[in-house]
Amino acid sequence: MQFTLKALLGLLATVSLASAVSFDMEYVGPEKRGISGEELHKLHGEQFQARVAKGVYLGVGNETNIDKRGKSANVDLDDKSGHAWLVKAKVGSEGEEVRMMLDSGYEHALIAADSYSPKKSSTSENTGEDFNAAFMTGGGNRGTIYKDDVSVGGLKASGLAFGYTKERDFSNDQNIGGMLGMALSGHQESAPAFARHGWNGFLKTLEDQGVIDEAKYQMTLKSDGGKLAIGEVDDSQYEGDLETVPNTGLQYGHCGFQGTLNGKKHNFLLDSGTTGIGGSYNSIKKFLQGISGVELVENEKDGSVSGKIDCDKLPDVKITVADKFDIKIPEDSLKLYEMGGGKCLLPFFGYTNIPMSYDYNWIAGGTIMKQVSVVCTFGSNKMQIAKQKSD
Repeated sequence: MQFTLKALLGLLATVSLASAVSFDMEYVGPEKRGISGEELHKLHGEQFQARVAKGVYLGVGNETNIDKRGKSANVDLDDKSGHAWLVKAKVGSEGEEVRMMLDSGYEHALIAADSYSPKKSSTSENTGEDFNAAFMTGGGNRGTIYKDDVSVGGLKASGLAFGYTKERDFSNDQNIGGMLGMALSGHQESAPAFARHGWNGFLKTLEDQGVIDEAKYQMTLKSDGGKLAIGEVDDSQYEGDLETVPNTGLQYGHCGFQGTLNGKKHNFLLDSGTTGIGGSYNSIKKFLQGISGVELVENEKDGSVSGKIDCDKLPDVKITVADKFDIKIPEDSLKLYEMGGGKCLLPFFGYTNIPMSYDYNWIAGGTIMKQVSVVCTFGSNKMQIAKQKSD
């Protein structure tokens, strides 16, 4: 059978070619953002409490904090965390570049008004839906849900719905223009307007539009950046076997695994938007009391507990991942910051005002995620995880 060039081009135009991409991420630590150790301690706690209280984890948030009346969506976001992994996105018909924090624990995108102008984009659409992204810090980001084209690594999600805000409570760094959520849409009570209209997040939109074969990403966080792969697996990022294990966080829109930390079993929910490791007050306090040389740091005002220790006597912390392999948390990840007097604050935080379910479920932020490479495939009850390849 013979085809004319015109017919062949017409045939190709009807075929949707799925893509995949792997690219570098940028890491911006507190030292680059002018955040002191004391500020980092405070922000870490506010960050974790805010996400728990608004139901980002486990869907057990305080319903009184979720406004479901009229056209509103209370969207729980990262606060001003001192640690951020960034990707560069192009937004709108003019391709405005926006540096966006990557967050595996949140589902939608947020873009600041000083980083993107809908009026300049012929593809922008004002949906008329208001949103209020509130924080326990007392601040918030209010604005309107817009739709526009958003591209990351050359993969374009056409007409992606995102929160557009003139306020900047999600980040105190003026060079960070937004946040890109990577969790599965529809699982979090913190975004009712998105769920009500069936507006999916970036990954699911790429899948629905045939840009990628499946809503899958591989995240490999490092202290100097890292790699994000969308729609594929980058074998260069891990060593040993890429283990397939049950995803114990899927029902909440997360990736998670069951494991043991120093012999104690926990369910770890992976979250790149959190700095350290968080759980209930009692479980974290008990863990810290089991470490020789730790002095508890208890704050009656916010109901928090953490621990400090001599910087030259850091503990051994080992995590067994789903009975497959062990990882040891290195010393640089065990120091949240140096407090002075030779003391270092450990990256473990517990709070009295979160549910008892956090006795078992712990949030695994950058402290753990910097040791592994994680592949999350939504629609599957499995995830893949391996040790990061040594530099």
